[in-house]
Amino acid sequence: MYLASVDIHSRLPRALAISRSFVSLHILVDLGITRCQLGKFPRQPHISLLSTCELAVQEAVQTVYLSSHFHGIVLTFTNNSILFSTFEVHTGTTLIPTFYVAPGLIHISLAMDVPGIALITGAASGIGRACAKTFTRDGASGIALIDLNPQALAAVKAEIEEQSRKQGKPCRVETYPTDISDENRVNQVVQQVAATFGRLDYVVNAAGIAMKHTGGAAFCETADWERILNINLTGTFFVLRAAAQIMLKQEPLRSSYDGRPLQRGSIVNFSSIQGVAGIAWSTAYTATKHAVIGLTRTASEDYAKDGLRINAICPGYTETPLTTKSPQILAAMKDKVANAVPMERMGQPEEIADGVVYLSGGRASFVTGTALFVDGGYTQR
Repeated sequence: MYLASVDIHSRLPRALAISRSFVSLHILVDLGITRCQLGKFPRQPHISLLSTCELAVQEAVQTVYLSSHFHGIVLTFTNNSILFSTFEVHTGTTLIPTFYVAPGLIHISLAMDVPGIALITGAASGIGRACAKTFTRDGASGIALIDLNPQALAAVKAEIEEQSRKQGKPCRVETYPTDISDENRVNQVVQQVAATFGRLDYVVNAAGIAMKHTGGAAFCETADWERILNINLTGTFFVLRAAAQIMLKQEPLRSSYDGRPLQRGSIVNFSSIQGVAGIAWSTAYTATKHAVIGLTRTASEDYAKDGLRINAICPGYTETPLTTKSPQILAAMKDKVANAVPMERMGQPEEIADGVVYLSGGRASFVTGTALFVDGGYTQR
């Protein structure tokens, strides 16, 4: 997505009620849209915009009313038109804030300002897969998919490439089969991603495993404890460390909306509601998720002044392969959802992904060291 300046002046049909004064709208537009004569704005971090382009308004436009100053965009879809309202307007004349355009004429997106390169672990399924698709939807130019299963990664890559094709927005996708508990492999892959794409802007540490220990902490097997810690905590640390070393050396990414410098990089670590609450028979998992919040907070303190933002996302009970393939975990979740989640339902991977991409992008440029709970209200009780 690109921010473009649109000159609406003498090109509007005479029948429209609009001031003859110069009006400049700031709207998000797709390149290559028919009927819109747009300049080709390069998708490069150092481009701070804005070239002026002209919008050739055709007969499809029904009504145009503008107001002296509004900020933001609200979309309303009707049978025959799309209503765009409360966008940013600069003019000396006060008009009414409504802009009707027929479907297909202009595409406006409320994207999360993520034009850069994303690396996602646990990307072959569940929330990781949803994050990859959400980054693609919101304009990422490249995505590195990391998980254990090469076939599953290839399937997600194909999904994203098809999604990108339908959106008309190029997004390069590469896959890297990786065990994130393997320190050397993590270092190699993160370096390879940065070399392949030229930089690394967003990291999503979504890989993780869960297990119930029958009988509780007293009966937790050492092998189970170590496996869960090695993936959920140590693997998260390995990825964070390797990515941070690259991000700290690169120039800040600029906003795709207004050109302001945002950050050298953004890392989102996966904690959980179990990062702040104890749940029976979840000894190792709960310990790792508490630790991830601690890792996030101390690392964010290390690098906040350097333009590297590090946050945690804390999902509630969510329908994913991780949480539904185990009968024990699924039964416990259903009981908790029925009795402890105010919304009385499980979350969907896409709902968690929206929070992740928000924390990653320019909309959260002043947010670091936080833990965002996306849990249907569970932790507020």
